[in-house]
Amino acid sequence: ILHSEEFDAPVPLPGPVNTAGAEDSAYVLPDGNTLYFCFVADPRMPPEKQLFDGASGIWVSHKVEGRWQQPERVVLQDKGELALDGCACVQGGTLWFGSARKGNFRGVDLWTAEWKEGKWADWRNAGKTLNVDYEAGEMHITADGKEMYFHSERAGGKGGMDVWHTRVGDSG
Repeated sequence: ILHSEEFDAPVPLPGPVNTAGAEDSAYVLPDGNTLYFCFVADPRMPPEKQLFDGASGIWVSHKVEGRWQQPERVVLQDKGELALDGCACVQGGTLWFGSARKGNFRGVDLWTAEWKEGKWADWRNAGKTLNVDYEAGEMHITADGKEMYFHSERAGGKGGMDVWHTRVGDSG
């Protein structure tokens, strides 16, 4: 049990971010003014149907003058391609995210995209080491970019989903 007097009682986020759908995996950039989150229109809908709903995925909202603005969907696939994206983490000009799509090693892999000309582009699979060898799931990178924390069911843990971490090596 965690006990902390550090924070006030939680309240729902005001403004247009919360809806009748499901919002989760909130990630706020260090500036405190950019919020990425995963949205699913109907959490009872199976993922294979979420692929086609045109709404489920990563969304972003910006805080202007202390108020969160209308969120916009972050599109990380070409027209006609199917992908279900979530669990965003931004490190510098790189967006890390989980995705169910063609080109995966497993059901959901980690992918990256680069910020170019005002949008996320050049998305690519994060590779065999993270996705197969480490079995990395939802993850976050430390502010200095030197450590990654992720959940995984990989062998050697305490059971079920465990939190793992890895550091950037000499070759990183």
